[in-house]
Amino acid sequence: MSATFTTRLLSLDEASDKLNVSRSTVYRLLGSGHLHAVKIGKSTRILESAVEQLIAEAPRAKIAPNLR
Repeated sequence: MSATFTTRLLSLDEASDKLNVSRSTVYRLLGSGHLHAVKIGKSTRILESAVEQLIAEAPRAKIAPNLR
């Protein structure tokens, strides 16, 4: 039996485009725990819903100072 997913998986470049930040910033978000990813083989993928949640919570969360 296979699972059906409705959430899209984004590449690092797609996530950086959606967030309007650099690829390096996406890596910092991953490293700081503000964003989570999965590895599929050698590829890193980020749930689109996680990116959308980060965008929705950004005005309330002080994310930027923690990235430095």
